[in-house]
Amino acid sequence: MAEKLLGLKPLLTLRNGQIKPAGFVRKHENGIDKLHNLISSASAIVDMAIVHGTLKEEAEELAGYARKVHPRVIPRVVRLGPAIGAHGGPKTLIAVFNQAG
Repeated sequence: MAEKLLGLKPLLTLRNGQIKPAGFVRKHENGIDKLHNLISSASAIVDMAIVHGTLKEEAEELAGYARKVHPRVIPRVVRLGPAIGAHGGPKTLIAVFNQAG
């Protein structure tokens, strides 16, 4: 409830089957910047997908950024399913990747 009143958007990570908070942002653009930082700081990415609700163009741009930073990886851009989309909302944007090791 506080997130909605304050205009905060949660950032979450999923690692080893556990969802953990990674912070909050107020603006969508700040969330995109955080995704850029997450992708650029990751090492040895072997597989990647960019998942979107209704923001296909932004998902394609994020995939292009990922290709620049990790040239051996070809991210798939996929649409978010309705079960998760109902919880995340139309502007949901997710970067999913596996790292070697």
